[in-house]
Amino acid sequence: MRRFTSPHPAAGLLVSSLALALSACGGTSVNHVAGESGGTAGASGGTGHGGTGATNSGSGGSQAGTGGTTGGAGSMPGAGGTTGGTGASPGAGGTTGGSGATPGAGGTTAGTGGFAGGTGGTGALTCDFVRQQTQDELTHIQACNTDADCGQVLHGTSCGCTRDLVARLDANADAFHAWNEMTIDGEPCNAFASTCDCPNADGFVCAKGRCAWNYVNIEPPPLCSSAALGSMCIVGTAIDSGDVLVAGAPLTLMFRPSGCYSSSCTKVLTSSCDVKPDGNDFYVAADLCLAQVSDPNVGCTDDCGGGGLLTCNSGYLLTEGTHTVHYAGGDVPLDLTFTVPSIVIGDTQCVKSDALR
Repeated sequence: MRRFTSPHPAAGLLVSSLALALSACGGTSVNHVAGESGGTAGASGGTGHGGTGATNSGSGGSQAGTGGTTGGAGSMPGAGGTTGGTGASPGAGGTTGGSGATPGAGGTTAGTGGFAGGTGGTGALTCDFVRQQTQDELTHIQACNTDADCGQVLHGTSCGCTRDLVARLDANADAFHAWNEMTIDGEPCNAFASTCDCPNADGFVCAKGRCAWNYVNIEPPPLCSSAALGSMCIVGTAIDSGDVLVAGAPLTLMFRPSGCYSSSCTKVLTSSCDVKPDGNDFYVAADLCLAQVSDPNVGCTDDCGGGGLLTCNSGYLLTEGTHTVHYAGGDVPLDLTFTVPSIVIGDTQCVKSDALR
């Protein structure tokens, strides 16, 4: 094997000086030619999570011989280094390329040679790996023993102001943010889903060993709201030309709500009616309570079929003569007059508020 020897002592001094300078940057590096033993791996970065380590790991020997096949290990992202060490390349006398540093041991960027290493290194960073590292860091920085431990808001981890994740006050969150913001081929790997609102919170709490917001219980919204009734109809026995009203048949009324309610976002939760006779007339109270069931992430269908109908079976039997049903529960009173026996057709069967005319 042909070796290079310096003809001048000054050249040896220059090489030693360069090696000393590189060792101050996180590792030692010695250049070797083909067939010679590779340089030693760079010094490992800080231990644990967020420990202060070398900014950049040292590189291994430039060419593999019998040693120096592994790139230097960088420190964790954040306070430690951000770039993994450079793996050695195959030399004339070597058979295997140096292993690139692994993410975590090698920082946010895999060393040359790829985090999987191999001959020259062909491994690639994946989003699955990034997500796992992100969750591991989150578990570490959220770990707590008491409520007083918590209070570091991890801004940008939700779309709601008091939905952001919370970490310990003394935790170094740099590594978490580095993993959380990492992209592969231009696409972000992490996305923390949340409700886009700002519920009331009174400080922070250590719940089941992890930091979180201390949400304040507030009065829940009503399950449903009473709808204004916009039409009242009398229902008889259906025939081809309309509805026939005959003596002895039960008084049956039907109400529709005023306004437009999407069928995909509204449902009738409760309904009720009460009819009182007064001579030949009837007075009715009715209520149709509608609940909103819309999904904030899905639009409502553009129709008005969600308000439902209220069918009121009064229990009273019709008698011959002229009668009026009075409903005074809405913004505008509804009064419907009909005669028994008769046939009611179209508009004569219902009375509507101005909103439905």
